[in-house]
This record gives sequence, C-alpha cells and structure tokens, in this order.
Amino acid sequence: MAPVVIGPGQRSRAGHAADAGGAGAAIAAGRGGRAAHGHRRSKRPGLAPPAERAAATPGLPDARAAVAGSRGGRAGEPDVNLLETAVSGELLNPAEWARCIRELPSLPSAFIAAVEVLSQDQAPASTCIEAIERDQALTVRVLRLANSAFYGAPGQVSRIGDAVQMLGLRTVASTLAAISLRATLGSLHCDGFCFDSYWRHSLCTALSARELARIAALDTGEAFLLGLLHDVGKLILAMTSPVLEAQALQLSHSEALPMHEAERRVFGVSHAEVGAAVARQWNFPASIPDAIAGHHRPLVVQPLERLTAGHLVRLANHMAHGLAASPGASESFLTDPLWSDLGISEQHLRDLTERVSGELDIMSCA
Repeated sequence: MAPVVIGPGQRSRAGHAADAGGAGAAIAAGRGGRAAHGHRRSKRPGLAPPAERAAATPGLPDARAAVAGSRGGRAGEPDVNLLETAVSGELLNPAEWARCIRELPSLPSAFIAAVEVLSQDQAPASTCIEAIERDQALTVRVLRLANSAFYGAPGQVSRIGDAVQMLGLRTVASTLAAISLRATLGSLHCDGFCFDSYWRHSLCTALSARELARIAALDTGEAFLLGLLHDVGKLILAMTSPVLEAQALQLSHSEALPMHEAERRVFGVSHAEVGAAVARQWNFPASIPDAIAGHHRPLVVQPLERLTAGHLVRLANHMAHGLAASPGASESFLTDPLWSDLGISEQHLRDLTERVSGELDIMSCA
C-alpha cells in the first residue's frame, strides 16, 4: 500500500480533488472506475507521524445541517426539503453529496497509527504501542482481547508490549484500527439503522479478507482495511437521510432488490459509490476506494495468484454473508463450487471460517 496522508480538506495521492466539485467527481468516478490491482507485499515508505496528520475535529455534524448552509438555511437548521427531494422524484446532486462528505470528521489518531503499521512491512512497534497506551479505554480493550482463551494465554498478558509479542504487531494494529474506528462511527445516531449488525458484518468481512489475503499472498493489512471500510457508505447514507434510507430498505425487501440497486433508485447513488468517495476524502490510496466502489460487481473466478484487492473484498463480502446465513444456507455456502475453482478445498474453507468466526466473536466484544 502506498503512503497514506489522512486529513480533512487535503488532496489524495491520486489527485482526486477534495473540494465540492472534486468530491462530486469522486462519486461519479466511483460509478465507473475499475478496481485497481492489489499489490503483493513490498517495501513501502512510511507515513508522516500521526500527530502531524490527526486534526482535532468535533463529532460528526448532522449532514442535513451541513447541506442547509449550502442552500442558505441558518447554521444548524436542517433543510428537510432538500433531503426529502427523492419523494418528489429529485435527487441530491454531486455538489450536495460532496458537502456532506466534506463534513465528515477526521479519522482518530489511533486509527491513523494503525493504518501506518498496516501499510508498511517493517513499521516500528512503538507506533502502535504508544497510540494504544495513550488511551486507557483502548489499553483495556486490547489487553482483554490478548487475554482471551482464543489466543491461548488467558490472564497472562498485562502490558501492550507483551500483547504485541504474543499476537503479532499486525494483529494488534488490526485490532486497534477496528476499535478506534468503531468508537468514531459508533457515536453516530441513526434511527432505524442497526449499527451493531452493520459493524459485525464489516468486521467479519475484514477478518475474512485478511485470511484470504494470506492464502493469495496479498497484503493482509490492506485487505483488513478494505473489509472494515467496504460498507461505510451505508452508514453515511443512513446518517444523512434516515428517511430515504428507510425507503431504500423497504424497496429492497418489497421488490427483492439488492440494497445497492434500491439505493440507486432512491438516492441516485449506492453505498458503494458513496463509500468510495469517503475513502478518497480520507485520502486513502486509489486501490482502496476503487475496491470499495466495485465490491458489488459480479464475482469472477480468478486463480489465487491473480487476485486483486477488488476481487478480494468481493470474496470476503460473500464469505461474511455466508457465515451470517442460517445453518442450511451456511452449509450450501461452504460447498459452493466457487471455492474449489479458486483452489480452496472444503476442509481448508471450514478451517478458515472457523478461525474467522472465533476471532469475530472476540473482537466484536472488544
């Protein structure tokens, strides 16, 4: 993964503009852009110190209030007509979506530190350890995870440095990324949106992507981040207009439509496209927003050595849905010819899903 510089109002490495027109173009690009090729492990330059990139930003404002300002409304006063325009057949235009996206908070410094570790082959352990130890709540959660029976050393880990030695730096960094991102996104209130279900699926996709990346010799850190962020657009759509998101949900159920198709009918964009625009606003390298934008494209069987980041997140998303299915459907998922076509035996897949399920239960409670 190329260097990441994360902060509000900056331009991404790939040159995607973060101004109103540029972010609107980013959404448009998310519709037609192709997934970038994933990169095998290689030596990558590091990030600037997290302290230089983390900005103190207040909690995420209601995007309705943000958009009201663009239409002349008083600060903090939502423009209800704007957000309910889909009822009359109109849709938010790219500039309005861009303003909503620009109002997103900066990523927390702990998450940035985790990304720094996950994006390098030889990142110093101190980056991750210091980020955790600065936050007592994070320290408690990581130690609780390290002391779980799943990792085989219950009650034996009392310091973050010991946790890194026992679990491995990248596992601890992945945990830090998940916990800190949940703390940021989980503070958002959306009526009718089940954050716990959303988060469990995102975490399951992240863990599945990491396991698949190991098999395919792809970057496990990038794979985990892709899985964690692949559905972030759902949260943004629900946050900016819970009424319209409820309409999309109802349409999806009543007409048996995939959610991303129902969203396009209601919003004019899908959560995949919005999520890609958010990833660009947060200045991730192009491979991440491109893979997010394409995560609902049809699954195409590729030899493991030819898998890309885009293929990987689609497979991981498929796996996460399979793991969440009813017992009968889950068994069908395990015997899907897709996996044997990829060169993954049924027993190998069962072992893989057992590891994912075990770690998911632990990390969901962290």
